[in-house]
Amino acid sequence: MKNCPTFPLTLTQTDIYFDQLHRPQSPLYNVGGYIRFAAIDVERMAAAQRKLVETHDAFGIRILNQGAQVVQTIVEQRNTALPLVDFSAKPMPSEAALSWLQLQFETPMPFEDADLFRSYLLKISAQEYWYVSLAHHLAMDGWGFSNLSRKLGQYYNDIAQEDQQLLSWQEVSQADQKYLASSRIAQDRSYWQQAVKNLPDKLLA
Repeated sequence: MKNCPTFPLTLTQTDIYFDQLHRPQSPLYNVGGYIRFAAIDVERMAAAQRKLVETHDAFGIRILNQGAQVVQTIVEQRNTALPLVDFSAKPMPSEAALSWLQLQFETPMPFEDADLFRSYLLKISAQEYWYVSLAHHLAMDGWGFSNLSRKLGQYYNDIAQEDQQLLSWQEVSQADQKYLASSRIAQDRSYWQQAVKNLPDKLLA
């Protein structure tokens, strides 16, 4: 991670991060899903996954607690593997796969200086595979999973156009910082101070 520039969390990430600190063993912020496929080319799917991870910033996000502040960076070296988990020999492969999948979503994901996503390919039979993508909410939301799935399909089918105008995640963070330095935030604060006059006690000191 040497020489990777750091930058602030977005406003949304900040909310998620501190809530996760309050409940560090909670899997509440595990998001994602799975897609059922008929027979597929496993190597081609692995190549599509590799291109997906290498191309998009969300897969390179690392959250760094530096004591005085919490920042993030985008790393170039990423886990591009798509492990194959074979349930096809189980008596009831779909039920076994669902139980395994439930366990993954109920297991808290490390969120500091660690990968914020995991992906797998589950083999149910020679005619059925499930693609699984699981991420911490610091890196992805439900809409992100929808976009991820669409882009994965394009890479698999080799119909994706070159991603030449991707918005970098650092630009998203910079937009939030501009908002925090603008006059608009004072207007918004005044509105909410009037709308919510009785505030609860602070959750964290």
